[in-house]
Amino acid sequence: MDLRVSPTDYKRILVEALSKLLREDASETAERALRRALREAGPGIGNIERKTIARWLFGTSSLRARISFVLDSLSDPIDARDTVIAFVTVYVLMEQDKYFADPLLAKEWLAYAADTIPDTLTAIQRASANPANITWPSIHDPIQHVSICYSYPTWLASLMVQSCSNPEEDNSQVQAAAFKLANAFNHPGPPTFRGNLAKCISRENLIESLRTVNIHCIPSRFSNAGVHVPGDVKPEIRNNPFNKDGSFDVQDEGSQLISIATGARAGMRVVDLCCGRGGKALHLLDMMKTTPSALGDGSDGGILVCHDVDAATLRQAKQRLDKFLPHNVQVITVCSSHPEPQVSLSLTGGRGGDVSFPSATVSTEPNPHSTSPIQIDDASINNIPIHIQQVLAAMGGHMADIVLVDAPCSSLGTLRRGPNVRWEMAPESLRIFPPLQKAILASATRLIRLSGTLVYATCTFNKAECGDVQAWFDQTFGNAFKPAPLVDVLGEAVMRGLVGDGGGDDWRTRSSVQLLPHLHGTDAFFICRWVRET
Repeated sequence: MDLRVSPTDYKRILVEALSKLLREDASETAERALRRALREAGPGIGNIERKTIARWLFGTSSLRARISFVLDSLSDPIDARDTVIAFVTVYVLMEQDKYFADPLLAKEWLAYAADTIPDTLTAIQRASANPANITWPSIHDPIQHVSICYSYPTWLASLMVQSCSNPEEDNSQVQAAAFKLANAFNHPGPPTFRGNLAKCISRENLIESLRTVNIHCIPSRFSNAGVHVPGDVKPEIRNNPFNKDGSFDVQDEGSQLISIATGARAGMRVVDLCCGRGGKALHLLDMMKTTPSALGDGSDGGILVCHDVDAATLRQAKQRLDKFLPHNVQVITVCSSHPEPQVSLSLTGGRGGDVSFPSATVSTEPNPHSTSPIQIDDASINNIPIHIQQVLAAMGGHMADIVLVDAPCSSLGTLRRGPNVRWEMAPESLRIFPPLQKAILASATRLIRLSGTLVYATCTFNKAECGDVQAWFDQTFGNAFKPAPLVDVLGEAVMRGLVGDGGGDDWRTRSSVQLLPHLHGTDAFFICRWVRET
């Protein structure tokens, strides 16, 4: 391909990377394509240009179905060597202002397009000026409409429509909900922080502290510890002093609600069975340090057992949790592939102290988090390596008051944070998760005391991993575990907000909730709660 630009021009780098990424046989993810392109560009390219390459590469690639449809609607065919330039031009003219406004660089790109694809540019400008003249797929074919208009693989568009289906709603309502969901995943969520209340004392204090370093936040809608950075601001917080001292963590509000749904408090024995890198474990620890015992006897402390089957990620969790020593909660990490539990010996003392917190950033790029699915073979599902006896031993042989199963899942709920993941996932990979999730839940039942709580959560909207797993558990373990109303732990105001005006009094009894970006402003999460009765 003759790119017709100088070797150091960022436009050449962008077009080269996209030309490889958009090929049908492309094996490289957008993340890797970006890293390789910037590495090959060397130090001569500026920071603004690097950000532009990232934003436009992710934007153009993720919206490829919509952009292809626009180009196919043009009257004249496009020269193959100009296709990628035309792709970016459609993005700049028709999509750019919706996602990442950058008018100066957009103007520069259009001048480049005028030099390289003048006739095609004219046709694209006509189309962008009158998008209603493009014959888009009918809304009465919702799967095709979602796939083209919002740019998703057909299998994923179908999954979105299925997830919005409701026997109590007519087709037009289902279609409207699917379109809103698809559109929401095309817009990055706001930077969201969770205040560590043992350190910052209150959300209001955190907001005031961040204001002193020119980060202006507002309270989040549902979590008592959550704050949002409104608008299009993407603050760099790596060197933020309140990040370093542990006053807050970067965490989606939906993720925060999962920990809150456990009802963890001082004096409890709590198990985070799929701990990963410890994001929710940090929140559980904070809750156990700041929420008084339900007994009202002034007791504190408790045991937090962080379990995972991946030793490397569990080490990261332990490092993050150790940053909050000293405290009264005994934190024990248990890896089922490691022979012995590892204890973070805790001391009687204050509220966390001035400890160093792991660096975290809110990226200005559209894909700060990779959400590639976990690859698990069928044989491993029937041999889940959860060492129940190790977990029980970590609690002194006692059963747990709370077990959180934040299960491995398809991670479709984070599509707005990883916009190109939709084109990198294989639909066949989804089938592996429900059997795995059921196996983990079955193991979890062996850890919970009478009247103890089990919370199941996933970061997806795929019904097979959400409501279907809940129904399976009710059928399989319903004699011992009963659905537990979420209002008991989330409160009336939160549950009313989550259920919405159309839910009537449903908020009083609901034991599960599906969070969605277009309804709740969060990533898509599913949360379900049971209590052991026998």
